Amino acid sequence: MRMRNVVASRKLPLLGALSAVAALLAGCSGPGGPPPLGNGGPGGKACTPAPQIGKPVDMALFDLTNQGTAPVTVRSVSLPDAHGMAMTEAWLEPLNTHGPQLGVGQPYPPVTYPLWADRVPAVGAVILPGQDLQLVFGVLRTTAANGTSDGPMIVYNAGRTSYTLREQISLGVARTKCFLARACLG
Repeated sequence: MRMRNVVASRKLPLLGALSAVAALLAGCSGPGGPPPLGNGGPGGKACTPAPQIGKPVDMALFDLTNQGTAPVTVRSVSLPDAHGMAMTEAWLEPLNTHGPQLGVGQPYPPVTYPLWADRVPAVGAVILPGQDLQLVFGVLRTTAANGTSDGPMIVYNAGRTSYTLREQISLGVARTKCFLARACLG
């Protein structure tokens, strides 16, 4: 009888430890499922000509849709592993549902775009549940060579949970022509 009690008492701490690990892992994806801003999409490459060093062009490929139940607060936006390129300040603006969208390679800042006046700095911005906003920033070459970067990394909070979204589209800026299949070697 004493032997069973010893075995049972050894199993209880193990069960407690497994429960704690499971709770921590569940916190990585947030309560109730996937992260509110998604997982960064299917991947790909986007390249734009940026003929002049230091002169930014528009990069507006990324929609941030809060699919969660809590407001999202953006903490930072960056271009990880950037080589020969940099980004300007990032902005969030409403999507234009009745006209042209911003895209890639247009002059930056896009002052003639109808919704540019409605932009807010991305850092510190709040995206409400169900809200869909466009992430807009400029990219520029910092050297005579072409530049590349991983897609933008967005760090944000929803409730008491912190998330990191890594967009899966790698970016490039080229002196003249872009060849998406060859990642801006043109």
